[in-house]
Amino acid sequence: MLDFVKKAMYAGLGTMVVTKKKVSAVMKRLEKEGKISAKEAEELTKEIIEAGEKEFDTYKEDINNALKKSLSSLDLVRREEFNEAMNRIRELEDRISKLEQKKEEN
Repeated sequence: MLDFVKKAMYAGLGTMVVTKKKVSAVMKRLEKEGKISAKEAEELTKEIIEAGEKEFDTYKEDINNALKKSLSSLDLVRREEFNEAMNRIRELEDRISKLEQKKEEN
């Protein structure tokens, strides 16, 4: 499951990089052809890239939410809960050891 999520995230990042390059290339071509000014090309490029980044952030958030939902349905113990249980076990072992020592002394 985690590998799938990583692959999806990397695919999204790769798409963003390719998209930025393509947007820039298209805008430069339109500028060279005289269809838009340099300022318009710059503004459009920035606008499209920002929209793509927002979309990617939404995509990333959706993936994270899906992952959290999937993990919570597996009923796994969080690291914090595990550490608390281990500390409690150590405390109980210490108490048992002390009680056994007292019993042996009597």
